[in-house]
Amino acid sequence: MLSFSLLTSLSFSQVVSKLVSSLGGVITLSLNASCALSDSSPYWHTPWRHSTVELPEVDGIGIGYLFEGPVHFMAAIRKILGQEACLGARVTASATLMQQNRELKQHDTISGYLRFDTDAGSSCACAVNICYAAFKPRVQFVITCRRGNIVIERVPGKYVISGDGVEPLIQEIPFNGVDREISYFIDAVRKHKGREAPVEDLEGELSLIHI
Repeated sequence: MLSFSLLTSLSFSQVVSKLVSSLGGVITLSLNASCALSDSSPYWHTPWRHSTVELPEVDGIGIGYLFEGPVHFMAAIRKILGQEACLGARVTASATLMQQNRELKQHDTISGYLRFDTDAGSSCACAVNICYAAFKPRVQFVITCRRGNIVIERVPGKYVISGDGVEPLIQEIPFNGVDREISYFIDAVRKHKGREAPVEDLEGELSLIHI
Protein backbone atom coordinates (compact mmCIF):
# COMPACT_ATOMS: atom_id res chain seq x y z
CA MET A 1 0.00 0.00 0.00
CA LEU A 2 1.26 3.47 -0.87
CA SER A 3 0.53 6.43 1.38
CA PHE A 4 0.52 10.04 0.24
CA SER A 5 1.78 12.90 2.41
CA LEU A 6 2.98 16.33 1.37
CA LEU A 7 4.13 19.78 2.37
CA THR A 8 3.32 23.06 0.68
CA SER A 9 5.94 23.86 -1.93
CA LEU A 10 8.04 26.90 -1.03
CA SER A 11 9.50 27.29 -4.48
CA PHE A 12 11.30 30.56 -3.70
CA SER A 13 13.01 29.44 -0.48
CA GLN A 14 16.23 27.98 -1.90
CA VAL A 15 16.82 31.01 -4.13
CA VAL A 16 16.25 33.45 -1.27
CA SER A 17 18.33 31.52 1.26
CA LYS A 18 21.31 31.71 -1.11
CA LEU A 19 20.73 35.44 -1.58
CA VAL A 20 20.53 35.96 2.18
CA SER A 21 23.81 34.12 2.65
CA SER A 22 25.52 36.19 -0.05
CA LEU A 23 24.30 39.39 1.65
CA GLY A 24 25.70 38.47 5.05
CA GLY A 25 22.58 37.13 6.78
CA VAL A 26 19.31 38.59 8.03
CA ILE A 27 19.06 41.51 10.47
CA THR A 28 15.30 41.98 10.26
CA LEU A 29 12.44 40.35 8.38
CA SER A 30 8.94 41.73 7.95
CA LEU A 31 6.05 39.59 6.70
CA ASN A 32 2.72 41.12 5.76
CA ALA A 33 0.29 38.42 4.62
CA SER A 34 -3.06 39.90 3.62
CA CYS A 35 -5.34 36.96 2.84
CA ALA A 36 -8.79 37.63 1.41
CA LEU A 37 -11.37 35.14 2.64
CA SER A 38 -15.13 35.13 2.02
CA ASP A 39 -17.96 32.64 1.52
CA SER A 40 -17.05 32.49 -2.17
CA SER A 41 -13.81 30.72 -1.24
CA PRO A 42 -13.76 26.90 -1.08
CA TYR A 43 -11.68 27.19 2.12
CA TRP A 44 -14.61 28.94 3.80
CA HIS A 45 -16.71 25.80 3.39
CA THR A 46 -14.47 23.35 5.28
CA PRO A 47 -16.22 22.56 8.58
CA TRP A 48 -13.06 21.42 10.38
CA ARG A 49 -11.51 24.88 9.99
CA HIS A 50 -14.52 26.34 11.81
CA SER A 51 -14.59 23.70 14.54
CA THR A 52 -13.56 24.48 18.11
CA VAL A 53 -13.57 20.75 18.84
CA GLU A 54 -11.14 19.59 16.15
CA LEU A 55 -9.02 22.74 16.39
CA PRO A 56 -8.11 25.05 19.30
CA GLU A 57 -10.06 28.05 20.51
CA VAL A 58 -9.07 31.16 22.45
CA ASP A 59 -11.62 32.60 24.89
CA GLY A 60 -14.31 30.51 23.23
CA ILE A 61 -13.53 31.84 19.75
CA GLY A 62 -12.09 29.55 17.08
CA ILE A 63 -8.69 30.07 15.48
CA GLY A 64 -8.99 27.47 12.72
CA TYR A 65 -7.54 29.53 9.89
CA LEU A 66 -4.76 30.97 12.02
CA PHE A 67 -3.96 27.48 13.30
CA GLU A 68 -3.82 25.89 9.85
CA GLY A 69 -2.48 28.62 7.57
CA PRO A 70 0.51 30.31 9.24
CA VAL A 71 2.47 27.03 9.45
CA HIS A 72 3.41 27.65 5.81
CA PHE A 73 4.59 31.19 6.52
CA MET A 74 6.63 29.92 9.48
CA ALA A 75 8.26 27.38 7.19
CA ALA A 76 9.16 30.16 4.77
CA ILE A 77 10.63 32.32 7.56
CA ARG A 78 12.76 29.45 8.83
CA LYS A 79 14.09 28.74 5.34
CA ILE A 80 14.89 32.40 4.72
CA LEU A 81 16.71 32.80 8.05
CA GLY A 82 18.53 29.48 7.72
CA GLN A 83 18.87 26.64 10.19
CA GLU A 84 21.83 28.29 11.90
CA ALA A 85 19.62 31.21 12.93
CA CYS A 86 16.66 29.11 14.11
CA LEU A 87 17.59 25.68 15.39
CA GLY A 88 18.99 25.91 18.90
CA ALA A 89 18.52 29.68 19.07
CA ARG A 90 16.93 31.40 22.03
CA VAL A 91 13.57 32.65 20.81
CA THR A 92 11.64 35.61 22.21
CA ALA A 93 8.06 35.74 20.97
CA SER A 94 4.90 37.74 21.52
CA ALA A 95 1.65 38.06 19.58
CA THR A 96 -1.86 39.43 19.70
CA LEU A 97 -5.07 38.18 18.08
CA MET A 98 -7.90 40.17 16.53
CA GLN A 99 -11.32 39.41 15.06
CA GLN A 100 -11.94 41.71 12.10
CA ASN A 101 -14.17 39.68 9.76
CA ARG A 102 -17.37 39.29 11.77
CA GLU A 103 -18.91 36.91 9.22
CA LEU A 104 -16.05 34.46 9.74
CA LYS A 105 -16.74 34.33 13.50
CA GLN A 106 -13.11 33.53 14.30
CA HIS A 107 -9.91 35.21 15.33
CA ASP A 108 -8.66 36.03 11.85
CA THR A 109 -5.66 38.31 12.38
CA ILE A 110 -2.41 37.79 14.25
CA SER A 111 0.35 40.33 14.78
CA GLY A 112 3.53 38.97 16.26
CA TYR A 113 7.20 39.48 16.99
CA LEU A 114 10.02 36.94 16.93
CA ARG A 115 13.64 37.40 17.93
CA PHE A 116 16.33 34.76 17.48
CA ASP A 117 19.58 34.88 19.48
CA THR A 118 22.29 32.27 18.97
CA ASP A 119 25.19 31.25 21.18
CA ALA A 120 27.51 32.54 18.46
CA GLY A 121 26.28 36.07 19.19
CA SER A 122 24.13 36.63 16.10
CA SER A 123 20.55 37.81 16.33
CA CYS A 124 17.67 38.75 14.06
CA ALA A 125 14.14 40.03 14.56
CA CYS A 126 10.92 39.31 12.65
CA ALA A 127 7.64 41.22 12.52
CA VAL A 128 4.77 38.99 11.40
CA ASN A 129 1.28 40.13 10.40
CA ILE A 130 -1.12 37.54 8.99
CA CYS A 131 -4.69 38.64 8.26
CA TYR A 132 -7.62 36.67 6.86
CA ALA A 133 -9.89 39.71 6.74
CA ALA A 134 -8.19 41.56 3.86
CA PHE A 135 -10.17 43.04 0.98
CA LYS A 136 -7.53 41.95 -1.54
CA PRO A 137 -4.80 39.31 -1.14
CA ARG A 138 -1.17 40.36 -0.97
CA VAL A 139 1.80 38.60 0.61
CA GLN A 140 5.12 40.39 0.95
CA PHE A 141 8.39 39.70 2.73
CA VAL A 142 10.84 42.58 3.25
CA ILE A 143 14.27 41.35 4.37
CA THR A 144 17.07 43.58 5.65
CA CYS A 145 20.46 41.89 5.37
CA ARG A 146 23.90 43.10 6.41
CA ARG A 147 24.88 43.99 2.85
CA GLY A 148 21.58 44.72 1.16
CA ASN A 149 17.83 44.20 1.04
CA ILE A 150 15.47 41.66 -0.55
CA VAL A 151 11.74 41.90 -1.30
CA ILE A 152 9.57 38.86 -2.05
CA GLU A 153 6.02 39.34 -3.23
CA ARG A 154 3.49 36.65 -4.07
CA VAL A 155 1.23 37.58 -6.96
CA PRO A 156 -1.18 35.26 -8.81
CA GLY A 157 0.74 32.24 -10.00
CA LYS A 158 4.25 33.28 -8.97
CA TYR A 159 6.69 34.82 -6.52
CA VAL A 160 8.52 37.98 -7.56
CA ILE A 161 11.94 38.52 -5.96
CA SER A 162 13.82 41.80 -6.19
CA GLY A 163 16.61 43.55 -4.33
CA ASP A 164 20.36 43.75 -3.98
CA GLY A 165 22.31 40.85 -5.42
CA VAL A 166 19.36 39.52 -7.41
CA GLU A 167 20.45 38.48 -10.91
CA PRO A 168 18.60 39.36 -13.05
CA LEU A 169 17.32 42.39 -11.13
CA ILE A 170 13.88 40.79 -10.80
CA GLN A 171 13.31 37.03 -10.61
CA GLU A 172 9.95 35.35 -11.08
CA ILE A 173 9.43 31.87 -9.67
CA PRO A 174 6.22 29.95 -10.42
CA PHE A 175 3.96 29.13 -7.49
CA ASN A 176 2.68 25.65 -8.24
CA GLY A 177 1.42 24.53 -4.86
CA VAL A 178 2.06 20.82 -4.50
CA ASP A 179 2.25 19.86 -8.18
CA ARG A 180 5.68 18.30 -7.73
CA GLU A 181 4.59 16.15 -4.79
CA ILE A 182 1.49 14.96 -6.67
CA SER A 183 3.55 14.04 -9.75
CA TYR A 184 5.95 12.03 -7.56
CA PHE A 185 3.02 10.12 -6.04
CA ILE A 186 1.47 9.36 -9.44
CA ASP A 187 4.82 8.09 -10.66
CA ALA A 188 5.11 5.83 -7.60
CA VAL A 189 1.62 4.40 -8.22
CA ARG A 190 2.44 3.68 -11.87
CA LYS A 191 5.64 1.86 -10.91
CA HIS A 192 4.08 0.16 -7.86
CA LYS A 193 7.04 1.39 -5.88
CA GLY A 194 7.30 4.00 -3.14
CA ARG A 195 9.23 7.13 -3.98
CA GLU A 196 9.98 10.13 -1.81
CA ALA A 197 9.90 13.64 -3.17
CA PRO A 198 12.41 16.08 -1.65
CA VAL A 199 10.85 17.57 1.48
CA GLU A 200 12.00 20.06 4.07
CA ASP A 201 12.95 19.25 7.63
CA LEU A 202 9.96 19.85 9.90
CA GLU A 203 11.77 20.38 13.20
CA GLY A 204 12.24 24.10 12.71
CA GLU A 205 8.65 24.80 11.69
CA LEU A 206 7.25 22.84 14.60
CA SER A 207 9.52 24.56 17.10
CA LEU A 208 8.30 27.97 15.90
CA ILE A 209 4.63 27.02 15.74
CA HIS A 210 4.55 25.69 19.29
CA ILE A 211 6.22 28.70 20.96
